Amino acid sequence: MPAVGRKVSEVRKYFSVAPSTGKTKHQTYECVFCKWTTTLNASRMRLHIEKCKDCPTKVKDKFKPTHTAPLTTDKSECGSAATVLQNLEDHANRATTSKAVDKKMINNETCSDTGLSKFVDRMTRERQSEAEGLLARAIYSSGTPLAVLDNSHWKTFFRNLRPSFEIPSRWMLSGPLLDAEHDAVAVRVKTAINEADCLGVACDGWSNLRNESIVNFIVTTPKPVLFKTMTTGEERHTGDYIAKVVNEVIEEIGAERVLGVCTDNAANMTKALRIVERIPGHEHITGYGCIAHVLNLLMNDIATLPTVNKLVDEAKDIVKEIKLSHLLSANLRRKQRATVVLNKGKGKGKGKCESTTSHSTQPCTGSDGPANLANIKSLKLPVPTRWGSTVVCLRSLLENRFPVMAMAVDETMMHKVPKRSKALILNDGFWSRLSRIIDVLEPIAHATEKIESDVPRISQAVEIFAEIDECLQSSLPQSPLSGEEETQAREYVSNRREFCIGALHKAANLLDPALEGKHLSEDDVTEAIEYICHISQQFDSVDEEEVLQDLANFRSKDGLWRKDIIWKCAQKVSPSTWWKGICSSRRHLSFIASRILQLPATSASVERSFSTYGNIHSATRNRLTAERAGKLVYISHNLRLFDSSSDSTKAGHDEHHKFTQERVNNEPPLPVPPAACNLPAIDEVHMADELQQLESECECKSISSSSNSDDQNYISDECDFDYDNDNDFGDRENARQSDDEMFLSMTVENCE
Repeated sequence: MPAVGRKVSEVRKYFSVAPSTGKTKHQTYECVFCKWTTTLNASRMRLHIEKCKDCPTKVKDKFKPTHTAPLTTDKSECGSAATVLQNLEDHANRATTSKAVDKKMINNETCSDTGLSKFVDRMTRERQSEAEGLLARAIYSSGTPLAVLDNSHWKTFFRNLRPSFEIPSRWMLSGPLLDAEHDAVAVRVKTAINEADCLGVACDGWSNLRNESIVNFIVTTPKPVLFKTMTTGEERHTGDYIAKVVNEVIEEIGAERVLGVCTDNAANMTKALRIVERIPGHEHITGYGCIAHVLNLLMNDIATLPTVNKLVDEAKDIVKEIKLSHLLSANLRRKQRATVVLNKGKGKGKGKCESTTSHSTQPCTGSDGPANLANIKSLKLPVPTRWGSTVVCLRSLLENRFPVMAMAVDETMMHKVPKRSKALILNDGFWSRLSRIIDVLEPIAHATEKIESDVPRISQAVEIFAEIDECLQSSLPQSPLSGEEETQAREYVSNRREFCIGALHKAANLLDPALEGKHLSEDDVTEAIEYICHISQQFDSVDEEEVLQDLANFRSKDGLWRKDIIWKCAQKVSPSTWWKGICSSRRHLSFIASRILQLPATSASVERSFSTYGNIHSATRNRLTAERAGKLVYISHNLRLFDSSSDSTKAGHDEHHKFTQERVNNEPPLPVPPAACNLPAIDEVHMADELQQLESECECKSISSSSNSDDQNYISDECDFDYDNDNDFGDRENARQSDDEMFLSMTVENCE
């Protein structure tokens, strides 16, 4: 009688019974080639034979995995091929139940003509590890929560994308993968620091959601890389403690290459800078305050003047009342859409709107089709932690002047707007004062935006204060400030300039080939030259006499600097590159100048790292520990920085993907009205034609005009509709749109 049972695998003949060791009750078998032992398991034996170093190739070939046959386009063979592949699929599904066999998943790809709809998908361990690293990097750099892969829909997506890919768990993301990515980014940071010829250090303190104290350190190479984020625990942020941790960072990256330390202007930070400068071996290091912080303090100083403070409070109240009321906000958005249609009908910018809001999502249509609402601007409130946000608030209100005025005289909203705010909105004097106060504050806000860039602009600190002085000379006499307040504003500017502009800034301004110290006084030039000589004495490779001689030739445009082509190059490249590349033959002065000009003007890069920290360690992710959150911030900040220059260097192609770093502000300059009204005059004939067209579109039966003395003779028109009939809903909307446009037209006419 034939034997009954499972067929004995052919691989068994390459294994013999191993001697019993007494360690297990099961019978063990050993490979006849390498004496490797295992229990009776044909799958495990076959896998061993495939990898056995002593096994002959002929034997290995017997157990190599078989592949599916090539695709055929013959429709007559589709049925049999599909049957074969279906058997392969069933075999693969059975194989997944064995822990010793690689998991095989089925990739659902369709072949419409051939009938071959599925094939066996496999990933090597190397490809699996690479895919895990790329996925982890994408999650860390974008600030995505680590629990994203626990979502069933994400799992379904990845399994459809690549069935054989094993999705890493949250433990893997928060542990081994995070540590590996942190170490990889740390290598790139260390390489960038080692390759830099001059370094600057910027630091600042912050508190996270759990009120844990955090100190971040940025090292400029000149690109600002996040070097360290640390928690201070129970340590107080005294000047001595800050000096201690700053000195540790300086020693870690190499004190001989650090030329400057930039912090904010708090008293403890200022004391820490003085301590660091006095440490032996730090004679060449200069501590200085952040220019952006000083400009923000200057704006706050001017905002405390009674006239400015009163106007800012009035503007904030108007904006707050509108934003806190959903009825007023919705009505304002409708007025803004009407402004777009009105401007488009007159051919103004072909759909570009002069006052807009980003909250509008409903389509805006006019006689020429949908209007472009891409540049719509909303009302904004100032934020204490956002530099220049006061000017942004005032500017947003001025740019929305006519929609706000139309909203104030809308019969449906007249009782929703507080009387005090309504009186201000309908007062031309308020808008005139608002425009002229913006003229005073705008140069400071513009200077802050310019100097806070990650590009080294320390040489422009002197230039910025000179531009502010020049703008105030013309704007202050036209402002509503009293004579005493004007004098006080000029004193504020002078005091802040003396507070933050030091010998380092003056030397940088003097050495910048595009500026050449043109706004420096004679005493300032002398102070700058003394600082350059002091720095020259701290480096053994630099000859002070050579530096002075080259500096004299540079200022007099003699020797190398006699040729015009040298100065033309200064308009094309950065100042530090100009000194290192064009003027490298004057190596002594080039050595000093290129290093001074690479220092950052602000500690804004530290503030940006705190913004990244806040986005990652948010209220919904409050369970993150400070250590883990610090690693995520470290990875996210530095990857974005490195990826910003990857197009030119193509370095680390296997290490990262593309990410956007810099925020681009495409906001156009503020249009300042010359008088109470800034819009051009409206032709009466054109206005009559437009009103007639609007009447026909709305199918109005009659328009009744009425004058209201309380609203300064603003005209409100009504269309006669049966508002109880639901079938007239579309007509009512058209009528309301027509009302809005006529409100705005009459508002403009009255202003003129």
